[in-house]
Amino acid sequence: MTSLLVEAFEQVSTVWSGTPAHWAIEVYFFVLKQGCQIDRLQGLETEERELPALALYPSVAWRVPVALKLGRTCPDVDCKAIFESCEWQAGYLVAHRCTPPTSRLR
Repeated sequence: MTSLLVEAFEQVSTVWSGTPAHWAIEVYFFVLKQGCQIDRLQGLETEERELPALALYPSVAWRVPVALKLGRTCPDVDCKAIFESCEWQAGYLVAHRCTPPTSRLR
């Protein structure tokens, strides 16, 4: 659905070609708002706490949809295709509450 006026077939293709980019932007902001809960930053109270979060959250919000799409299209890809070792190890530590394995993850 769109709010754009479409009166000719040529306009349909123009509106349709913009849809994937629009959807990617929607997913980005959904992850930023719901996954990262960026609206809770005000609760961090100090600039020293807010600035690192503001630097990290956009990167996370961009990588989550990329990782999901890559995982669906190439399920055997190594996580290091998207994340540095320190990044995936930190995520593993938070999710599993134990030291990450030294071998490669898939």
